[in-house]
Amino acid sequence: MRKPIELSFHSISRPILHLNASVIPCLIQDVKEREFMISTAIAEDQKKTKAHLVSELKSLRARIVSLEELLQQRAKKQEPAILSESPPAVVETSYLEGALAVAQNRAFSTAAKDICRTCKNFLGASLVDILLARKEKFGKLCFFGAAGRARGPIHSLTVQGLCKKVVRSGHYIRMNSFVYAGRPHTGSGHIRIKNVLLMPVRLHSQTAGILYLANKAGGFTEVDAKSASVFAAYVSAALHQEQLRETVEKTRSRYSRLSKKLRLKIDEEREQLRQAENLVEMGRMLSTVAHEIRNILQIIRMSCDALRPKVASYTDQLQLLDEITYAVGILNTLGSELLDYGKHINLNKEPCAIREVVENALATMGTKLQLFDLRLNLKNGNDTICIDRQKITRVLMNLVSNAIEAMPAGGTLTISSGISKARRSRTVSFSIADSGCGIPKRDIDRIQLPFVTTKEYGAGLGIPICKRIVEAHSGKILITSKRRKGTTIKILLPLEASESA
Repeated sequence: MRKPIELSFHSISRPILHLNASVIPCLIQDVKEREFMISTAIAEDQKKTKAHLVSELKSLRARIVSLEELLQQRAKKQEPAILSESPPAVVETSYLEGALAVAQNRAFSTAAKDICRTCKNFLGASLVDILLARKEKFGKLCFFGAAGRARGPIHSLTVQGLCKKVVRSGHYIRMNSFVYAGRPHTGSGHIRIKNVLLMPVRLHSQTAGILYLANKAGGFTEVDAKSASVFAAYVSAALHQEQLRETVEKTRSRYSRLSKKLRLKIDEEREQLRQAENLVEMGRMLSTVAHEIRNILQIIRMSCDALRPKVASYTDQLQLLDEITYAVGILNTLGSELLDYGKHINLNKEPCAIREVVENALATMGTKLQLFDLRLNLKNGNDTICIDRQKITRVLMNLVSNAIEAMPAGGTLTISSGISKARRSRTVSFSIADSGCGIPKRDIDRIQLPFVTTKEYGAGLGIPICKRIVEAHSGKILITSKRRKGTTIKILLPLEASESA
């Protein structure tokens, strides 16, 4: 490649007065080579070229000042002008300013204004804008100004028609006699257009918009069209940058949401792991304590049974033994709950009917239900679900027992079941409702924690054990209560999970 001619600041001095016309084509060729090198550098790495472009721009502005002084000196001496109407340094400066507008990686609207301003000053058009193509209703193609004074849709039907021709053909239109049928090609209330140059802005092998120039004194030439194509390329680069920026922003936003969800999920998993570790340690401790307690209780029960025949004639002593036996039963139940809470829950699932599970739980209650108004509402009772029959039966027994204890003077006990269908899943529900005194709102969450109870006796492990069994089935327990109206506890089990198991 031919070595480019350097026009440094120091080279612009008195000797340049002796340049001849043969040097000017070399200068123009040098400008074109610089333009190609700068465009390639921008495409490869905009950040690295930004500082260089700023430096080049400052240097070229200094050259312009020197050339203007030179022309003034020639005008005084009445020497013939040997430089063209647009000096190569001016051309180079204008192209570099357009490239700089893209290289600074700003918003498209800002870059578009800078490109239009540079193009307007360079080509001498009184009106320069960037028209972006957009499809409206029914596929209608409309154009919107992005940088000029008339921001928004272009209402001139003739201008719209010419723009559509440019979009369809992909070639520019240059008209220096902008009159048709005796009327200017513009709508009412718009600037009168004398001549126009419409240069397509190509992006991804399609025409994304148009560089719109109008009203240049003397009309537009082919040289103007070539220069406008350079600025149209800058507009295309700015549009591409804007698309990349939007894509990056959407990707960043999407990954930010995913990262947030992931952090929440990790925190949740860590909390579950911590609770599992605590349960393991607690289970070991409770198993040891419960085992020792049950051994001692067994000795006390055997001693009471041995003493009972000897004090058969003593009413007071028999009553005392009965109280001891009752207390032993409470402690034995406590020991069983401690052992159950400390164990890992293993499920032995089998298919069974919904009605069968409820009836098995009620059968174990014996005569306790005779004092209550029992109401059964078993929808889909004959449907089959796959669950651990014994454990779910035990959950229902525990909840029914709690409901009975909440109504010491009797009341209404309602047991319901059914299958609800959501958008993507089905759920089996069991509901136990009493008409007792209810649970204070502040205690509803507390009673689901271990060792929290509202009863006079008990370890507070009944509902937590039920909750663990239900959650082992991938279900959940919901508790609602109103003071002096009663409590409803609902068990929800996913039907698909039960069937797949």
